[in-house]
Amino acid sequence: MQSISEGLLSLFRSACTFNCGIRPWLVLAVMFLHVCSANAETLFDNLGPDDTFALEGPGGALGIGVGGEKDFKSGFRFTPAADYLLDSVTAPIVQFPPGGPNPITIELYESGADGLPGELLDSSQSLQVPLILAPSASVFEFAGDTVMKAGVDYFIAARADDTQAIPAAWNFNSTEHLGTNITFSNARSDGTMGWRESEIDLLLAARIEGTLVPEPSSASLLALALPAFARLGRRKRYLEASSHADA
Repeated sequence: MQSISEGLLSLFRSACTFNCGIRPWLVLAVMFLHVCSANAETLFDNLGPDDTFALEGPGGALGIGVGGEKDFKSGFRFTPAADYLLDSVTAPIVQFPPGGPNPITIELYESGADGLPGELLDSSQSLQVPLILAPSASVFEFAGDTVMKAGVDYFIAARADDTQAIPAAWNFNSTEHLGTNITFSNARSDGTMGWRESEIDLLLAARIEGTLVPEPSSASLLALALPAFARLGRRKRYLEASSHADA
């Protein structure tokens, strides 16, 4: 089955070779728009209607804590279905009084060999995180230059840069979306440290958005088409010159 890129290239060649009533420059313009178009998509979303989320989770818990003097982080795993550039993460993270402005950072990790977060790939920080008295979802914008590969496991995690014991919490979703939450601590009460999976099945609420990376054939599309278009222009000028000479 032909891809869009291959179909456009075939149409361009036909327009250049045969008098099929299709303007080659018009096909070239469509090809250019196809290559340059940015397809913003939602990779993951378990927020409810109007970005709602659970105000209480299992056992009445608000969510998983973020930050504090013990360097605590919370997050979850997701797997893109195609290659994407990370654009933004929307997450209902709230701060406890007296509150901020305390910076909250969303981090992107690639999965390590142990199935837990490995290399830190990207991060985004915000001071505009609401207090628990008026909870809402905050948008964390990324530069859009970090590629996430199809079929590869990644983790989105959050941390708070503050000295309070529990400066913030990440709310659970209200759509009963189950999954694997992960937590990080460098000093748990049981003496353990590092990343580990949470025992809570209700997934943290979030929306992840990214731009679809163009298929490889699209990137080379214009490189193949432009020389053909140049030859067509030279051929047209040659025929016009020959026509004037014969006259």
